Amino acid sequence: MNNFISEYKTMVELEAKYIADDVKEEASKNNYEADIFFEDVIKLARKYLNKDENEHD
Repeated sequence: MNNFISEYKTMVELEAKYIADDVKEEASKNNYEADIFFEDVIKLARKYLNKDENEHD
């Protein structure tokens, strides 16, 4: 079980870094405020995630 938890935490950290890097890059290219852009991206991503989950029910 500890191995699963450790692997999960590692994957979460890696994905978070990838997302942060992507958001910073896009925000910089388009002169967006990174924090606001990030919040809007996350809100929409949650909406898409919930939509996909509801479609499979």
